[in-house]
Amino acid sequence: MGVRDLKSHLSEYLQAASRGETVVVTRHGADFVVIRAANGENEGLRALLESPRVRWSGRRPPVPAEPWVTKRGRALSSSLSRLRERQQ
Repeated sequence: MGVRDLKSHLSEYLQAASRGETVVVTRHGADFVVIRAANGENEGLRALLESPRVRWSGRRPPVPAEPWVTKRGRALSSSLSRLRERQQ
């Protein structure tokens, strides 16, 4: 269905998606967006969070008091250029 049809019948398509149907919206004849019900789980994210590699408290990470990168002296790009020249 096209975007115009989606706008006209949005509530119908949302109900269809909530019943488990996948609704594909097209733009200029090509697939543009897929609408489906949110089941509250993302399998990849859940597997990652259950793995021992990741720990997340559910909160935003702290913002550092000072910036991580500061400019002192020469620009970083020129320093990198000089390092590359030395390696060649």
